[in-house]
Amino acid sequence: MLHVHPELVERDRITGTRRDEPYELGRQDLFVDGPLAVYRTFDEYSQSGAIGAPELATADKGRQLFEHLQSELGDLLCEIHTQNTGHA
Repeated sequence: MLHVHPELVERDRITGTRRDEPYELGRQDLFVDGPLAVYRTFDEYSQSGAIGAPELATADKGRQLFEHLQSELGDLLCEIHTQNTGHA
């Protein structure tokens, strides 16, 4: 958001949740299934909707993430087109 619409960010309201995870694969389970997954609703991870340290966000980090996601999404859409049409 700091990269795309910095005027919408209320920096004085930024809070995140750092969670001590007793299960060593707990952080991984947040993103991918494993042989044993521990399911939690998102509000068990964070009351604010942010996990980690959002106060460390910068416009430059946002730009890097935005550009990476833009590239990955473009590649995905090209792959979908190739799969659907049989040619690039």
